[in-house]
Amino acid sequence: MVDFEMMHQLVDDGLLDELAAQAGSASRIGRLSFAPDMLFEALYERLQQRQVRSVLEFGCGRGTFARWLVQRDAHLEYLGVDRAPSAIAAAQRAVPQANFQVGDYRTFRTPPVGAVIFLDGLLTPLSVARAQRFVSMLEPQGTLFIGATLLHDEYVAEFNRFCLALRTFGCDVTFEDWTDRFAGYALAMAASWLNTRKWPAEVSQHFQSEARDVVDAIGQQRFTYVTVDAIRKL
Repeated sequence: MVDFEMMHQLVDDGLLDELAAQAGSASRIGRLSFAPDMLFEALYERLQQRQVRSVLEFGCGRGTFARWLVQRDAHLEYLGVDRAPSAIAAAQRAVPQANFQVGDYRTFRTPPVGAVIFLDGLLTPLSVARAQRFVSMLEPQGTLFIGATLLHDEYVAEFNRFCLALRTFGCDVTFEDWTDRFAGYALAMAASWLNTRKWPAEVSQHFQSEARDVVDAIGQQRFTYVTVDAIRKL
């Protein structure tokens, strides 16, 4: 299992930016995921339409979305949270004007915010209790936006159950499959990860394995990227 704290200490943002540019990212902002800029754009448009003023991002990593918001000159009260102190340190260096904290979504406490987002993974287990907890973090009419790469059927089933739980706690929920829009960029990003020889030796195997998993999943039609967009009504 990869040591994320060590990984963030070793990875260079300049290399990540270079790989994102090679994969065709318009923003040229590096990331440790396969999420394309179109996801950030779609999310930001929804936040604008709903007049969201405060955003809490779990799993913010090295500040990818915060960097994107700065590039767009977005005016939001933003807080990024990640478990890895080295990721938070990197994010703060990249976006000194934003707020970042070391923390875990399972125990983090916050006053209600306009939006809670998680863009780069799968929050497991996605239990009924966890759905209730996320909803409790939101202001009335607040937005919960979660995106996940699902490579296994059990993750898809868990994600569906999570969406149903959100409805029981008073949310309007939209479940969207982005797979066709993501596959091309994911393949390009995976190729850039596989072809570079610049990864630090200690983490090279991890990134190459992640890239091969995505390439294999797309080739076998097992790759799925889904989002849940929930608005708290109660």
